[in-house]
Amino acid sequence: MSLTAFEYKTQGNEYYSRNEFLLSIESYTKAIELIEKNIPEENDLSLDLLYSNRAAAYIKIKDFYAGYFDAKKSLKLKSEENFKGSYRAALCAYHLGFIDKSKEFIKQATTNHPDKLVDFADLKVLIEKKVQCMTKWRNPVATAKKGLHNLEHIINK
Repeated sequence: MSLTAFEYKTQGNEYYSRNEFLLSIESYTKAIELIEKNIPEENDLSLDLLYSNRAAAYIKIKDFYAGYFDAKKSLKLKSEENFKGSYRAALCAYHLGFIDKSKEFIKQATTNHPDKLVDFADLKVLIEKKVQCMTKWRNPVATAKKGLHNLEHIINK
């Protein structure tokens, strides 16, 4: 016998709390599928929350691409009062190297949720450090590439 979307969500939450993230992803996916099939009794469940929960599970297994997709889907379904969706999208964007996009999500979340500013403090520090590192190494790498190009040009003469 098949479970309802609510039961799959509850099961997913239980798996997540036991650090069984792959099983939680599977349960959230089944709940999402039931809701997207438009089964009437399943439509009471919040689809944006399921995508956000699944994004959290993807983050735990370091699948930041899938987490980013789900967090963005969650935000698309519900942009207001979706602090967790914004945070998860910012975190995934950071890990994928989309620094400017991560900053956008942080700005959006802290503008909409000024009371949650502290929650973003660690992520903002990580981003600032990454930007400093990228700035520090960008010039030497560009200079080295230019030097290699010039060397190649000299060798080919």
